[in-house]
Amino acid sequence: MKQLLQAKTLNLFITLYCPKILSLIIDPKIFAIALTLNVLQYLTVLGYFYFLAIELKNKLNPEISISNRLFNICLLIAFALLCLRNFISDVPDKFQNDPVVWMPLLITVIFLLYIYAHLGQLLTSVERDEKIRFGDHLWESLLFLIFGLGIWALQPRIRNIFTETKEIQS
Repeated sequence: MKQLLQAKTLNLFITLYCPKILSLIIDPKIFAIALTLNVLQYLTVLGYFYFLAIELKNKLNPEISISNRLFNICLLIAFALLCLRNFISDVPDKFQNDPVVWMPLLITVIFLLYIYAHLGQLLTSVERDEKIRFGDHLWESLLFLIFGLGIWALQPRIRNIFTETKEIQS
């Protein structure tokens, strides 16, 4: 996984979004394959976020205290709810307005917003080497929110963080 943090942007994009691209190519009538590819895509992107948070926390100045505990809980619940949404995606029209259908999606969105904000905070804190306020990492959080496009701006910065120390150590 550490190689993903030092990967070129195009390589990382292909690695993280290959299951999604395959699920668009494969006939959606083959439900088991499409479901597996969607779950695999959630697992790769959220797994990358998990590993990124751990490694950024390790790079953080010990005087700055940012906890990953709530992040880990939100990540696990968001993954479970995204997988659940895959299973209940074919809901009849009469149940579309039922809160049982849309509440897990709303909760997932709230958890994902926290995940993006936490990653933005960690990235900015590591780069600036100081404790930051919410407004200081708003742009990074937005880039994580639109990660399919934001990866092109974020990955070079992440790669610089993890290749800098490698050059210093040798």
